[in-house]
Amino acid sequence: MEEKYDVVVGIPSYNESRTIRNVTEVAGRGLSKYFPNTKNIIVNCDNNSPDDTKGAFLSAETTVPKKYVSTPEGVKGKGNNFWNLFNFCGEVDAKIAIVVDADLRSIEPKWIRYLGYPIRDGYDFVSPFYSRH
Repeated sequence: MEEKYDVVVGIPSYNESRTIRNVTEVAGRGLSKYFPNTKNIIVNCDNNSPDDTKGAFLSAETTVPKKYVSTPEGVKGKGNNFWNLFNFCGEVDAKIAIVVDADLRSIEPKWIRYLGYPIRDGYDFVSPFYSRH
């Protein structure tokens, strides 16, 4: 049986070894700053990436625990990553699930607040709005 967590940050990935470490570290800082009194975890839901995405994720320096979950070899697709993430959230009775992409370059710790606080405050769903030039 899985340990229980209040807030889960999920990072779906495939071949994201160059960027996932930073995303994980920033998400960890956001959880520590904006959810200091809850039990938090960061989960990488991967598609068995051959580029060592797993190693890059697990080497990220965070005070928040991390867990790597992968689809079986040959099973790909972001939908499968989301299925694994939400299945994990159910197993740990998560109250809040936040999803950030593994290749984000502009992520900041405050994104965790912006995506998580509305859920904490009773909203069912939050989506980011990206400003494009």
